[in-house]
Amino acid sequence: MRKGNLPKLVLFEDDRLMRMMWEMKRKDEDLTTLTVFHSWEDFVARGTEDDLKDAVVFVGFLYDHVDSKYNGVDMAKMLRKRPVSKLFSISNAPSYFDGNEELFTAILPGNLPNVRRLLGIEKPFPAPVKLAQPVRNVYIPRIQEDSREWATR
Repeated sequence: MRKGNLPKLVLFEDDRLMRMMWEMKRKDEDLTTLTVFHSWEDFVARGTEDDLKDAVVFVGFLYDHVDSKYNGVDMAKMLRKRPVSKLFSISNAPSYFDGNEELFTAILPGNLPNVRRLLGIEKPFPAPVKLAQPVRNVYIPRIQEDSREWATR
């Protein structure tokens, strides 16, 4: 994968606010290949198997809600039967997995990941920067005293 190229990204997220945050992330990180579904049923209605082929998939894991009969474990099992590239869980409750951790490439904390860094497209940290020289002859006011001093290092 060349720098800047993104694989297909698919998000399954039931929480409307989180979907809105991912939409903002789409703009901020230029995630042009991101497709968002709010449930497995939404994927069946709007998506195709081609959407999942070689895709990196994110599952909002606390996935029990009234619009779907599938939870995150059910979805992960169905997704593993398809040719997805990687499958990430986004969860604040790792105890929810009950021994199903092996279904996922990784279990990410509940916040939004930096997708380009996660996939190795961007370096995790910026290049080293030369530090500035220490500042000398800085005026430091003293709060307890009325006098003022110049401090030198």
